[in-house]
Amino acid sequence: MLAEWNNKAASVVSYGVEGGIPAAKQLRLVMGELKIADVRQAVALTLADDFDNFTTVTPRRSRSSEPTAMLDELGEWGTALVRSASRDSDRKTIRSRRKCPIASRVSCMDDTKLWTGESVPIQGLGLMRLTEDGWGDEDRDPGLLVRAAVDAGVTLLDTAEMYGNEELVGRAVAAHRDQVTLCSKFGVYWGPSGRFDDWTVRADPATVRAAIEGTLRRLNVDTVDLYYLHHRSEQTPIEDTIGAMADLRRAGKIRALGLSNVTVDDVRRAHAVHPIAAVQQEWSVAQRAVEAMMPVLAELKIVLVAHSPLGHGTFMQPPQGAVAHVLARIAPRYGATPSQMALAWVHNRGHQSGQTVIPLPGTTRVTHLVSNIAAARLTINDTDLDDLDAVMPLTQASQDA
Repeated sequence: MLAEWNNKAASVVSYGVEGGIPAAKQLRLVMGELKIADVRQAVALTLADDFDNFTTVTPRRSRSSEPTAMLDELGEWGTALVRSASRDSDRKTIRSRRKCPIASRVSCMDDTKLWTGESVPIQGLGLMRLTEDGWGDEDRDPGLLVRAAVDAGVTLLDTAEMYGNEELVGRAVAAHRDQVTLCSKFGVYWGPSGRFDDWTVRADPATVRAAIEGTLRRLNVDTVDLYYLHHRSEQTPIEDTIGAMADLRRAGKIRALGLSNVTVDDVRRAHAVHPIAAVQQEWSVAQRAVEAMMPVLAELKIVLVAHSPLGHGTFMQPPQGAVAHVLARIAPRYGATPSQMALAWVHNRGHQSGQTVIPLPGTTRVTHLVSNIAAARLTINDTDLDDLDAVMPLTQASQDA
């Protein structure tokens, strides 16, 4: 039965997704008792946010119009995805789609060569919460999660020394090392109490040199593609930190330099020492302080990697209750969930900004990965974007950040 489903799935991928979806005329829920064992095929079908009620398609070769019968069954959610996929109808093979199915429409930084042209991913995968206890679980297995992300074109994978899971990430990524942009961070270290607020920053050159050796060993790689200073230091001038990081790049231990949790002044001073490839800052509909930094990033051709685009899951809590209310009101218009709308807001505002933005939602579940990929395809109209902006104006969001 599984082999039969996989054959159907392959047909869907080649004729539905790659044909732009309008080729598919009939949609049926056929899961029943079938368990999805081949995650790669499942992720290829980003047509629904409910993984347990996944879909297969009986394709037809006509491409004359949108499949109204299919849309009736899928509802608004399917309509949004079908229309989005229709814009990609010139993509012919699953191989090319796996290479970069959701490539950015903006060009990237020429200095670092991490990405070129349309190979810039419009979404990454944050692995902060990845843990060992997911192995063997179809939805939470770290290896399957990474494989699903790579097959779907989500190839920017992010961890940090502070997260304590670099060894795990290394094992999960090993089979796909040449297909991903592997990112890690250094400089933040937990205190002895174990409390969440007990941490310090060390960014002196000696720490830079020691940190990369530990990261390379734990990830079991020769080079980290993008290496961030995790947090600005009050003690070490950023010029000293960047100088030591530049030495790592010259030694071939890292490919590009990044900054996180920094100020505009930090960015300019760091960039004067060595080109900065990316700055990772929080950006969500409820946390918008980074928008004041974005013109400088655009000027210096630095990519913004927007972490926590879902607000750490706090949109349902004060003071973000108003944001949750508007997201819940708008989401049904697009057949999406409030979380998907929050992520789509970052995608849409990023595209409108003219700045290269890669949202970085974190997850440990394949089901959530599929949902996030679908959110990257949603186009929110200007009225709804403005309504979301008005709930948490830039000035208020900056004060709350």
